[in-house]
Amino acid sequence: MIAPTMLIVLAFSSGQAGPGGGVSDAQLADPYVDGSYGYTIRPPEGWHVIRQRVPEARGVTLLRMVHQIDRKKIEELLLKQTSTTRQAPMGEMLREIHHALQLEYSNVEVLSQQVQEIAGRPGALIAATFWREGYQWLRLEAIIELRPQQYYVLLYNGPAERRPRSEPLFHFVLGSLRLIKDRLSPAEMDKALTVGKQWLADISAEDMRKAIIPEQYLKIMLDGAPIGFVRIQQGPGTSKGNDGIRIRERGWTFESDGRIRRLQSNMFVSFDRHSEKWKTSVTTLVPAEGMRPAYIENALEEGLRTQDVLLTSQAYQIGQPVTENPAREVPDTYVARALVRMLPQLIGDLSRPRWLAFVEFDHQRVDMVLRVVELKGVGNPTAGAMRDKAYRIEQREGLAGEPSILYVDEEGRVLMVKAGRLTMLPAKAAALEKLFEARVTAADREMARLEKEYEDRQRRFVPRRRSKGQQKP
Repeated sequence: MIAPTMLIVLAFSSGQAGPGGGVSDAQLADPYVDGSYGYTIRPPEGWHVIRQRVPEARGVTLLRMVHQIDRKKIEELLLKQTSTTRQAPMGEMLREIHHALQLEYSNVEVLSQQVQEIAGRPGALIAATFWREGYQWLRLEAIIELRPQQYYVLLYNGPAERRPRSEPLFHFVLGSLRLIKDRLSPAEMDKALTVGKQWLADISAEDMRKAIIPEQYLKIMLDGAPIGFVRIQQGPGTSKGNDGIRIRERGWTFESDGRIRRLQSNMFVSFDRHSEKWKTSVTTLVPAEGMRPAYIENALEEGLRTQDVLLTSQAYQIGQPVTENPAREVPDTYVARALVRMLPQLIGDLSRPRWLAFVEFDHQRVDMVLRVVELKGVGNPTAGAMRDKAYRIEQREGLAGEPSILYVDEEGRVLMVKAGRLTMLPAKAAALEKLFEARVTAADREMARLEKEYEDRQRRFVPRRRSKGQQKP
């Protein structure tokens, strides 16, 4: 609930691995969890993970994992959810996959195919080669029945000569796939959405003014070791003539691999909740390694809402153009980001256990995602060590995501945040300054230097304007 942007930046988690056919566990990254669709999977280490959901004729591509082999070739893994118009046994599904390959490509050769259980569900596997654009390619495909006529599909495409490595890797990634059970029934979920919608409708301008916590500092720890901090400021603000609440987050993390991340986030929501905007920037300083010099990465996410129309954009590579998403109409269960940050102060009786749910926009998926909040009443994480009475709040994505846990006092002030290996605790500005000031100053200076180098390189490639009297050659 507090500073979830930092929780996104620091997506630390652990997971189980499946059989690997000679591929080591180190070749898979930490699990990627999708609580809305109810699965977790471990991408190959070092592959580019694209979270954007892409609608298709009979389903959606949920996740794309890409590895650049050389200038001309890539290999990729796709996780899809798809459906069929009728229920069919897995043997028939394999025949249909083979037939579709023959229609699309030339010289298709099936290497192996079998029906087997996958992730505890009925499933099937097929391996085949085909020719395209003068190259022989390998197709590996696993289909898992989620429910009648609805399936998950894990699909690999890559050069056929890489089969000795890519096929074991495919099976290792497939073995890491876990299907997560929903924590709420459909009826309970409908009730939670109704409660969330009513909560949004009941919030008044006076409630929002009273809920302001002017300033908080949180120390960020990974496995008990301090790695950074975030400063959160709330206060009244105005945007385009609308009065409301403005929230500002500034933070730094210093990670064990030498990467340094700087968070800058600004949010605004009007008192009538009809106007909203946000801008979040995460700059990463990647240290030099071997012959490669240090460089910076920058992620930018922006949103602007007027009444029920939401405009959003994002960019995840420095120098690349910003992607403008199509305008969308927000549902009546949509919640502004600033209100999510202030929920502990606005929710009312913290001692009464209950569920509420709403939807918010997720830039990396370019889609609305479900957020479920559970108020669990009084709960002390340290068996009485805290002087204040603590109230426990759990927040998760969708019906099946792993929760981040928030402990607050009676005023909604943070006492502790836990998300996997990550913990946040209140801290004094002076203590954080003593701990991090020198590192922040040095990192800020290095980021500014690298940003200037990049800007200077870009200027050299921009054609100079001719003077008025200058003629074309």
